[in-house]
Amino acid sequence: MDDPNSVAEIQRIEKIFADPDFNVERVLEYIDPPEFVSFDFMYNIVGKQAHEAHLRAMLEMMGSGTNEIVRMEIHAGSEHGFVNSIQHLKIFDKQGNQVYDGNLRVTICYLKRDGKWM
Repeated sequence: MDDPNSVAEIQRIEKIFADPDFNVERVLEYIDPPEFVSFDFMYNIVGKQAHEAHLRAMLEMMGSGTNEIVRMEIHAGSEHGFVNSIQHLKIFDKQGNQVYDGNLRVTICYLKRDGKWM
């Protein structure tokens, strides 16, 4: 059974990840260092440091972007949560040319550690 407070907190975190003013440091607050694994586009990323390097490299290549959460479903109890979403992503290079426009299927698993969702 879903815990409404957990669902609301995870939804708040998901909006941080989709914020048009994407902030790497703010996102990294929710990455659990040793166990974090990401399958981002073509890459397998393991660990917080590797994920930070990947995010910074992507932001360095990009001029700007938008990310719209088209559909999101959250299930969460007191210690574990799961999010499935469809997100529409547009990426522009530094000259303003659109280089990507498409939908992504995103699945994120959350674990509550010391009272904080990671």
